[in-house]
Amino acid sequence: MNSKIFSNKTVGFFSEKPKESLPPNSNVTGTTIDPPVLGYLAFYTNLLQLFWGSEKWGVVLPMEIAQNLPVIMPISTRTSDAGAMIQVRWSAIDGSVEYVSPPTPISKPGNVELIAIPTSEIEKFSAKTASISYALIQHDNETISTKLKITVAPQLIYKKAIIEGLVDGVLNTSDYPNGLKTTIPPIKNLRKHNAISLYWTVEYDSHVLFQHSETVCATKPNEDFLFNIPTHAYAPYGGYNCKLQYYIWLGAEMDPSLRWSTGIIDFDLK
Repeated sequence: MNSKIFSNKTVGFFSEKPKESLPPNSNVTGTTIDPPVLGYLAFYTNLLQLFWGSEKWGVVLPMEIAQNLPVIMPISTRTSDAGAMIQVRWSAIDGSVEYVSPPTPISKPGNVELIAIPTSEIEKFSAKTASISYALIQHDNETISTKLKITVAPQLIYKKAIIEGLVDGVLNTSDYPNGLKTTIPPIKNLRKHNAISLYWTVEYDSHVLFQHSETVCATKPNEDFLFNIPTHAYAPYGGYNCKLQYYIWLGAEMDPSLRWSTGIIDFDLK
């Protein structure tokens, strides 16, 4: 059973060890500044991961990231930026909210500066689309970057999966000779860029005997998600333990670093 969980062992981020996604600074001696990018520090390694975005959905910042992990704007600086200050600027497209960071001195010109965005400020942008940029300020002159459009996705509110026939922690396998259904009730604030992965795992003494998994995209995010569990996933395993777990893919990129575990349902097969 997957166990690399961010919090409470069963609820939170799940991720295999990610690789650092920060590219090297290739603009050390450039005459222009780089466009803005957005990232976060992964829970498993504390390495910077970037939101690359998708062609269809753009860059999506899930509130689960903002409330649990540091959100970072990495700013590539040039050697000519010695003595300059960095200022980050966020503005909601509808004009309802904005954030302008205090100017931050560049510590080492020619390197990448990591500017953390406060959670309390990000929360003001929940469910909004914003443009983000930064400025390099030197001798009362500003060099302003291009703008990056992002969507701050509100926190997801979900319920436990409903396993057909499960009563008091026991599933009578003989009652379902032709398969059974597992239903995930509608998830509030789910969007079409999300996806759901379900894992049905039969274990004995912490060893995996069988695992069935399915992943579906949230093409109808306001409806139930129905999963058909085949007979061979439970019928041969009477007397063993089973765990059901579903993950929500938070970002718009199907990034495995952005899978959120909703908890584990632990029961016995009879």
